[in-house]
Amino acid sequence: MGPRSARSLDPYFAPAASYREFCSTMLSWSVGVAALAFIWLISPAAPQDLAIPPDWVNTTSNSTRDSREILANSAAATFLAEVNVAAGASAGLPSIRYFTSIYAVLSLQDYYSGNSSWSDTVSNGMQGYYQQYGLYGVPPLNNAPAYWGLAFFYAYRTYRQQFYLDLAMMAHNLTYNNAFVTSSAAASGTGSGRNVSFTPPPGCTNATIAGGVFFKQDQLNDTIVNAETIGPFMALSAYLYEQTNQQLYSDAAELSLNFIVNHLWNGTYVRDSFVMASCQTDNVTMNTFNQAFFVEGLSVWANVTKSTTLSSLLQTAVASTTTLKTWTLPNGVVAEDTDRDNSDADTKGVFLRGLTEARMRNPGTGLATYIDAYLTVQFNAVINNALASGTSFYTTSWSGPPVSSFSAGGNLAAVDVMNSAFSITKPSNTSTSTGGSGEVPTPSESANPNSKRSLNAGAIAGGVIGGLVAAAVILFATLLSWRRRRARAIEEGMVVDDSVAPAARPDSTTAEPFMLQTPFTPPPVKGEPTYSSHQHDPSSPATQLEATTAPGSSRTTEQETTSEPVDPGELPNLVRRLYTMLHGPQEEPPPRYEN
Repeated sequence: MGPRSARSLDPYFAPAASYREFCSTMLSWSVGVAALAFIWLISPAAPQDLAIPPDWVNTTSNSTRDSREILANSAAATFLAEVNVAAGASAGLPSIRYFTSIYAVLSLQDYYSGNSSWSDTVSNGMQGYYQQYGLYGVPPLNNAPAYWGLAFFYAYRTYRQQFYLDLAMMAHNLTYNNAFVTSSAAASGTGSGRNVSFTPPPGCTNATIAGGVFFKQDQLNDTIVNAETIGPFMALSAYLYEQTNQQLYSDAAELSLNFIVNHLWNGTYVRDSFVMASCQTDNVTMNTFNQAFFVEGLSVWANVTKSTTLSSLLQTAVASTTTLKTWTLPNGVVAEDTDRDNSDADTKGVFLRGLTEARMRNPGTGLATYIDAYLTVQFNAVINNALASGTSFYTTSWSGPPVSSFSAGGNLAAVDVMNSAFSITKPSNTSTSTGGSGEVPTPSESANPNSKRSLNAGAIAGGVIGGLVAAAVILFATLLSWRRRRARAIEEGMVVDDSVAPAARPDSTTAEPFMLQTPFTPPPVKGEPTYSSHQHDPSSPATQLEATTAPGSSRTTEQETTSEPVDPGELPNLVRRLYTMLHGPQEEPPPRYEN
């Protein structure tokens, strides 16, 4: 069962409580605060900081946040100038992943910067794509709605427009209905969009297969579950539960994470796929893309559940996947899919995207310091070795050499690199660093593997005691205020209703909402393949899940079309507007997530 709302936990929201009941509640609350403080004080120390490998090069940088943000904006603007994403298959992009990723990185760029520079581009682009083509590619694969769902959610988190959240929920439930293995389906070995039994053979596994997500949407006798489908679905489920507190998303996140841990995670990296009906696991295909959504979703779910077990697993996953020799060189630079003609050249950028989310949700920790170093290694490698001089063209190899011609995969991955690089850097007005890209880095506290932080035990104890005293003062003042207010209410014959929620804060940005093809009521309607107009048919209600407790290449190329065109004539203005964006009024920066 998911956590209760803040209102149900807060004793101030007890509209009909008597004075005695209120005092009892407040006393229990105060005792709870004291108990938590005491447990925290005497609990064992957290795991030691991750050690940054000594062979990693350029783990620090003097580049300012402004200069990094300019690089990020320019890389994105160049991609849009070179690729007519509205042309779909004619745009030259190899898969639906490229289309979802461009809108994802634009939304994330605004999210990290606290601006809304790409709001219209994202809204018009995703509107045009969805209304014309739906969410599936050709061939229809169940990872496509999950990719779109994450892109929709990133846009919602950045621009706070409700229709983005509605679309994210619709995309999630589309995959849920067509491919997700519920607990009941796992028990029977039937359903979940399959027309064959998918019960594993005897002796295959003692773990449940609930939580699996089938890869192929139109091949109903195929029982492959792969990381590039279940990973983004798990991450999307975690995000949606965090936002909506709906139990369906909680169960989906937990079950899918359990499946990954039980059937794909080998203790070092996430393997590519598992075939349920035959119990075959792909131990050959190894790539960063399979790790990206696992790290991202795990970081969200560990943050939501406050699970120390999951936090420990996250630390293990980050440490092992960032040092795996299959894709990371001894110097720390990612060396994967370096061929300019490789359609997967963008995926290492998605890996950095997942690491950035993990870093944001663990500020001020050894994990954050470690991830900062890894992200900075990639940033320095890309600007020194992959960026063609005098251009915003990035090659697909982060070790170089640069090429003075455009590469869609190279630029798209570079946007992820630059986004992560400026998101981990303090704003210029609080930073004393100077210099720019290409300079020899100097040590800094944020990325120095030898830096240590310690807390004085007496100071900690004093802080806890001081906090308890402050809580007692607040409790007394609250009781006094409550008595006086209730006395006045009785005298005036009125009832004070504390259950009325305050008015919601107006959205910080506005965008013209686009209509769903059908009214959204979960579970959603079934999508059709791209390149054709389509209608949706209502689907049956989703099966309620039963959560479980966990212990610790099928990739297919598809062609897509996409969104509203972006006027290339406006792109130079976007770059010029960046300077105004950086130094002019800005919106509230994205929140920091605390454990």
